[in-house]
Amino acid sequence: MSRMSHELRTPLNSVLGFAQILEMELTSPTRSRWWLHPQFGRVLTGIINEVLDISRIEAGHISVLIEPIALKDLESECIELVTPQASERGITISSKSNYDYTCSATSSDSSSPPEPVIHAIKYNRTHGTVTLSCESKSDKVRFSVSDTGPGISPDLLSRLFTPFDVWTPR
Repeated sequence: MSRMSHELRTPLNSVLGFAQILEMELTSPTRSRWWLHPQFGRVLTGIINEVLDISRIEAGHISVLIEPIALKDLESECIELVTPQASERGITISSKSNYDYTCSATSSDSSSPPEPVIHAIKYNRTHGTVTLSCESKSDKVRFSVSDTGPGISPDLLSRLFTPFDVWTPR
């Protein structure tokens, strides 16, 4: 499995490096239509890492570490990671969280923000807003993401949780 990882990562890193060089040379209108966005490479790298983690767990070569995580720090890291993409589109990111919670959770790769935050920026309107909030009720913590994007078309709602169903939001 690690050999497969190397075989995938090496060409992927080359493509990503080339994409980043090309992206720097594009003008703003052309950049918005650029199909080889570096974010796609980060998503693929994340998938490769998840597959490797699963294979390590199945082989008994990885242990899961449960440790305290300060949610405010986690939220701040998330905001820091997505701010460059949000700034490109004039999107404001804010937090409604007013807490100092710490919870036990498994360690994770903090180099990639959660998908709901990425999607809140990707499918938002230009100069929109993304709001992160966190609340605690008894022994549970809810982290939520809201945005000013157009939302999901009513005719697509029935397909929302269909596995491997790809559709374009409004």
